[in-house]
Amino acid sequence: MDKDLKSMDREALAEEVLRLRRAVRSHRDEKGHDRCWLDDQTLYGVLPENKPADFDLPARDEFLANCEKYWLCRQSHGEKTG
Repeated sequence: MDKDLKSMDREALAEEVLRLRRAVRSHRDEKGHDRCWLDDQTLYGVLPENKPADFDLPARDEFLANCEKYWLCRQSHGEKTG
């Protein structure tokens, strides 16, 4: 899958690292309603295989229940425990 890396020289590898870091940072820095599934699609698009991500969703009730779990998990992420 990553055979392209073997043919890259040091300079090309360094540029690839920088390109990937920019993509991850851009994804990380999205906040609030700016963060959406399109950001995932953009992030996955930096991979050389250009394989589309699977964005099929579960049933609506299951999806919304998991959204609530995700939201609750993220809310408690910044809280100190103990």
